Amino acid sequence: MNWRVGGAVWVVSVGLTAGCASDADPPAAQADTTVITCRSATWLPCPAGSTCLTDAQCAALPACLQDGVCQASGTGCVVGCAEACAESLACRNEGRCSRSDSGTCVATRQEDCAASFGCLWDGRCGLSDVAGSTSCVAVTSEHCKQSQGCTRDGTCTRLADRCIAATPTDCWPSWLCQEHGFCGTQSGICR
Repeated sequence: MNWRVGGAVWVVSVGLTAGCASDADPPAAQADTTVITCRSATWLPCPAGSTCLTDAQCAALPACLQDGVCQASGTGCVVGCAEACAESLACRNEGRCSRSDSGTCVATRQEDCAASFGCLWDGRCGLSDVAGSTSCVAVTSEHCKQSQGCTRDGTCTRLADRCIAATPTDCWPSWLCQEHGFCGTQSGICR
Protein backbone atom coordinates (compact mmCIF):
# COMPACT_ATOMS: atom_id res chain seq x y z
CA MET A 1 0.00 0.00 0.00
CA ASN A 2 1.35 3.48 -0.87
CA TRP A 3 0.18 6.72 0.64
CA ARG A 4 1.28 10.29 0.12
CA VAL A 5 2.11 12.59 3.03
CA GLY A 6 3.67 16.02 2.56
CA GLY A 7 5.13 15.25 -0.85
CA ALA A 8 6.77 11.92 0.06
CA VAL A 9 5.32 8.51 -0.69
CA TRP A 10 5.34 6.09 2.23
CA VAL A 11 5.41 2.45 1.22
CA VAL A 12 3.83 0.01 3.64
CA SER A 13 4.88 -3.58 3.03
CA VAL A 14 4.10 -6.65 5.12
CA GLY A 15 7.13 -8.72 5.98
CA LEU A 16 9.70 -6.11 4.94
CA THR A 17 11.63 -3.78 7.17
CA ALA A 18 13.15 -0.43 6.38
CA GLY A 19 15.07 1.68 8.80
CA CYS A 20 16.72 4.96 9.41
CA ALA A 21 20.21 4.85 7.98
CA SER A 22 21.81 4.36 11.40
CA ASP A 23 19.23 2.01 12.93
CA ALA A 24 19.62 -1.75 13.20
CA ASP A 25 16.89 -4.13 12.05
CA PRO A 26 14.18 -4.85 14.61
CA PRO A 27 14.29 -8.16 16.50
CA ALA A 28 13.17 -11.23 14.55
CA ALA A 29 9.98 -11.46 16.65
CA GLN A 30 8.67 -8.43 14.75
CA ALA A 31 9.74 -9.55 11.26
CA ASP A 32 6.15 -10.46 10.26
CA THR A 33 4.77 -6.97 11.03
CA THR A 34 4.61 -3.93 8.81
CA VAL A 35 7.36 -1.37 9.28
CA ILE A 36 7.12 2.19 8.02
CA THR A 37 10.29 4.04 6.95
CA CYS A 38 12.12 4.12 10.28
CA ARG A 39 12.74 2.29 13.51
CA SER A 40 13.48 4.03 16.78
CA ALA A 41 16.55 3.15 18.81
CA THR A 42 14.16 2.99 21.78
CA TRP A 43 11.98 0.30 20.19
CA LEU A 44 10.39 -2.01 22.79
CA PRO A 45 9.26 -5.61 22.18
CA CYS A 46 5.72 -6.65 22.96
CA PRO A 47 5.61 -7.90 26.58
CA ALA A 48 4.55 -11.53 26.96
CA GLY A 49 0.80 -11.84 27.48
CA SER A 50 0.09 -8.29 26.29
CA THR A 51 -2.00 -7.12 23.38
CA CYS A 52 0.27 -5.00 21.23
CA LEU A 53 -0.29 -2.98 18.10
CA THR A 54 1.59 -3.67 14.88
CA ASP A 55 3.32 -1.03 12.79
CA ALA A 56 0.49 -1.35 10.25
CA GLN A 57 -2.07 -0.60 12.97
CA CYS A 58 -0.06 2.40 14.19
CA ALA A 59 0.28 3.67 10.61
CA ALA A 60 -3.51 3.51 10.19
CA LEU A 61 -4.17 5.70 13.24
CA PRO A 62 -4.76 9.46 12.79
CA ALA A 63 -1.77 10.16 15.09
CA CYS A 64 0.59 8.77 12.43
CA LEU A 65 -0.40 11.32 9.79
CA GLN A 66 -0.87 14.12 12.31
CA ASP A 67 2.09 13.68 14.66
CA GLY A 68 4.44 11.08 13.13
CA VAL A 69 3.44 8.43 15.69
CA CYS A 70 3.68 5.55 13.21
CA GLN A 71 5.82 2.83 14.81
CA ALA A 72 4.66 0.11 17.19
CA SER A 73 6.72 -0.15 20.36
CA GLY A 74 5.70 -2.27 23.30
CA THR A 75 1.96 -1.78 23.82
CA GLY A 76 1.70 1.58 22.02
CA CYS A 77 2.83 3.68 19.09
CA VAL A 78 5.81 6.06 19.03
CA VAL A 79 7.63 8.45 16.71
CA GLY A 80 10.22 6.17 15.11
CA CYS A 81 12.77 8.71 13.88
CA ALA A 82 13.12 12.23 12.50
CA GLU A 83 11.77 11.27 9.07
CA ALA A 84 8.39 10.46 10.64
CA CYS A 85 8.21 14.01 12.03
CA ALA A 86 9.34 15.58 8.77
CA GLU A 87 6.52 13.84 6.87
CA SER A 88 3.78 14.62 9.41
CA LEU A 89 1.07 17.27 9.31
CA ALA A 90 2.63 18.65 12.51
CA CYS A 91 5.65 19.61 10.40
CA ARG A 92 3.68 20.99 7.48
CA ASN A 93 1.18 22.91 9.61
CA GLU A 94 3.13 23.86 12.75
CA GLY A 95 6.85 23.51 11.92
CA ARG A 96 7.25 20.56 14.33
CA CYS A 97 9.65 18.67 12.02
CA SER A 98 12.32 17.30 14.39
CA ARG A 99 12.18 14.34 16.76
CA SER A 100 12.95 15.26 20.37
CA ASP A 101 14.88 13.07 22.80
CA SER A 102 11.55 12.30 24.47
CA GLY A 103 10.16 10.95 21.19
CA THR A 104 7.78 13.72 20.11
CA CYS A 105 7.83 15.98 17.07
CA VAL A 106 8.97 19.49 18.00
CA ALA A 107 9.91 22.77 16.32
CA THR A 108 13.68 23.26 16.51
CA ARG A 109 14.59 25.17 13.35
CA GLN A 110 13.62 28.64 12.18
CA GLU A 111 13.45 27.32 8.60
CA ASP A 112 10.77 24.77 9.54
CA CYS A 113 8.61 27.50 11.10
CA ALA A 114 9.02 29.75 8.05
CA ALA A 115 8.04 26.92 5.66
CA SER A 116 4.92 25.90 7.62
CA PHE A 117 1.28 26.73 6.94
CA GLY A 118 1.31 28.32 10.42
CA CYS A 119 3.59 31.01 8.99
CA LEU A 120 1.59 31.47 5.80
CA TRP A 121 -1.81 31.63 7.48
CA ASP A 122 -1.19 32.84 11.04
CA GLY A 123 2.19 34.60 10.99
CA ARG A 124 3.85 31.93 13.18
CA CYS A 125 7.14 32.22 11.28
CA GLY A 126 9.71 32.43 14.08
CA LEU A 127 11.06 30.02 16.66
CA SER A 128 10.44 30.74 20.33
CA ASP A 129 11.94 28.94 23.32
CA VAL A 130 9.89 29.44 26.47
CA ALA A 131 10.93 27.45 29.54
CA GLY A 132 12.74 24.88 27.39
CA SER A 133 9.76 24.29 25.09
CA THR A 134 10.14 25.48 21.50
CA SER A 135 7.31 26.41 19.17
CA CYS A 136 6.61 28.50 16.09
CA VAL A 137 5.21 31.94 16.94
CA ALA A 138 4.84 35.41 15.49
CA VAL A 139 8.18 36.99 16.42
CA THR A 140 7.75 40.28 14.54
CA SER A 141 4.82 42.45 13.45
CA GLU A 142 5.98 41.87 9.87
CA HIS A 143 5.18 38.15 10.28
CA CYS A 144 1.58 39.12 11.02
CA LYS A 145 1.28 41.71 8.24
CA GLN A 146 2.54 39.25 5.61
CA SER A 147 0.21 36.41 6.66
CA GLN A 148 -3.01 35.32 5.00
CA GLY A 149 -4.64 35.89 8.39
CA CYS A 150 -4.03 39.62 8.01
CA THR A 151 -5.56 39.67 4.53
CA ARG A 152 -8.45 37.38 5.41
CA ASP A 153 -9.23 38.09 9.09
CA GLY A 154 -7.47 41.37 9.89
CA THR A 155 -5.04 39.73 12.35
CA CYS A 156 -2.22 42.11 11.42
CA THR A 157 -0.81 43.17 14.81
CA ARG A 158 1.56 41.08 16.93
CA LEU A 159 0.71 40.74 20.61
CA ALA A 160 2.37 38.18 22.92
CA ASP A 161 3.76 36.00 20.08
CA ARG A 162 0.50 35.80 18.14
CA CYS A 163 -1.33 37.86 15.56
CA ILE A 164 -4.53 39.68 16.48
CA ALA A 165 -6.85 42.35 15.10
CA ALA A 166 -5.93 45.15 17.50
CA THR A 167 -7.70 48.11 15.90
CA PRO A 168 -10.36 48.77 13.26
CA THR A 169 -7.45 49.80 11.00
CA ASP A 170 -6.40 46.12 10.97
CA CYS A 171 -9.93 45.06 10.00
CA TRP A 172 -10.86 47.63 7.34
CA PRO A 173 -8.83 46.17 4.43
CA SER A 174 -9.58 42.55 5.43
CA TRP A 175 -11.86 40.13 3.62
CA LEU A 176 -14.03 39.90 6.76
CA CYS A 177 -14.71 43.63 6.63
CA GLN A 178 -15.01 43.97 2.86
CA GLU A 179 -17.23 40.91 2.32
CA HIS A 180 -19.08 40.53 5.62
CA GLY A 181 -18.99 43.93 7.32
CA PHE A 182 -16.93 42.80 10.33
CA CYS A 183 -14.95 46.05 10.54
CA GLY A 184 -14.59 46.65 14.30
CA THR A 185 -12.49 44.74 16.81
CA GLN A 186 -13.40 42.85 19.93
CA SER A 187 -11.14 40.47 21.90
CA GLY A 188 -8.50 40.50 19.15
CA ILE A 189 -10.75 39.62 16.22
CA CYS A 190 -12.75 41.58 13.66
CA ARG A 191 -16.47 41.65 14.51
